[in-house]
Amino acid sequence: MLVKKNLYKDISEPRYGVFKTSDYNLNLEERRSKYKEYEFILCEKCSNAIYKWDCYCHIKFGSNFGILDCNLSLEKRRAKYMNFNGILFEKCNQEINNHYYYCMSCHYKETDIIKKGHMGSNFGILDCNLILEERRAKYEKYSLIFCGKCNNEIFKWNYYCTSCYNKEINVIKKGHMRFGPNFEIFKKSDYCNLNLEERRAKYMNYDGILCEICYNQISKWNYHCIHCYNEETDTIKKGHIKFGTNFKIFNCNLNLEERKSKYEKYDGILCEKCNNEIDKQYYNCNYCYNNQMIINRCKVCFIGNNYDCCSFYEFKQYLENFSKWINENNVFKASKIGISDYDLNEDDRRVKYKNFDYILCEKCDRKY
Repeated sequence: MLVKKNLYKDISEPRYGVFKTSDYNLNLEERRSKYKEYEFILCEKCSNAIYKWDCYCHIKFGSNFGILDCNLSLEKRRAKYMNFNGILFEKCNQEINNHYYYCMSCHYKETDIIKKGHMGSNFGILDCNLILEERRAKYEKYSLIFCGKCNNEIFKWNYYCTSCYNKEINVIKKGHMRFGPNFEIFKKSDYCNLNLEERRAKYMNYDGILCEICYNQISKWNYHCIHCYNEETDTIKKGHIKFGTNFKIFNCNLNLEERKSKYEKYDGILCEKCNNEIDKQYYNCNYCYNNQMIINRCKVCFIGNNYDCCSFYEFKQYLENFSKWINENNVFKASKIGISDYDLNEDDRRVKYKNFDYILCEKCDRKY
């Protein structure tokens, strides 16, 4: 009977408290401590229920809140407001997120770049008259950088406005946006008039180099426009773009020593057949060699070995075909026994092949 009485009492008389107007003078922790034992909390002024975790009706933070000062930098804002239960923005009375320390709603709506920057944390307006190093030194400590022309945010990785850069069609203005005053236009005429060393000497001290033809950036590693080079189909023009005047078209009819003697002083050598660059270590086109693009010549001749190679190679091929024909037609039933070069020791192999520039594997045609 006593249990039923207590149960009835608990159901009919739940614990509730009245949140007094004077309680707004308490901070958030003090409010929670005072009302934590109550099941319900009602506002003294309007009788609405108050959520226990928030502990406020219309008045939210009590005495421990601050009004955001936009004239402070981000670090100063954090230092000033980090211990407040809440921060309000004076213009719209919205609560400020203590991760950003500015009103994101007002910041998004604002169109004036100066006011927009002041709302934000710590900002600067990009000065395109500075060179790259000066830009980095000036703006590296800012939280935000804006473009003075379009109000878009500048990324610290670039230190220039990519939106304005992509819209600009004047190559001089594009270079000034991206690199500041210390940039240069790579002239089309320099492809024919300057070799690689002369290009390096002319352009090495600039922060940026732009192609006069397509406006793409030119790498200081190559000193030619990769885009224009890939688009060009004429072998001679490709050679001029990549190497300047000091290049040559490769002649694979020469033996290895003649190739070395003829081409060693050139900056570049291009294959006449496929337009790829010739490997100056081996003086043959690896692309053509690996893709079997050799017409009326064996691979040994192609890499510049001996003049009488083809006759020997053809005779060897004839013997292999003849041997295969004999085996297929069962002319000889006895097994054949031969001595392979793999049966020779290392010294004998060196003696046998010492006068050859290249040695090819009979089975897979790889060079040794």
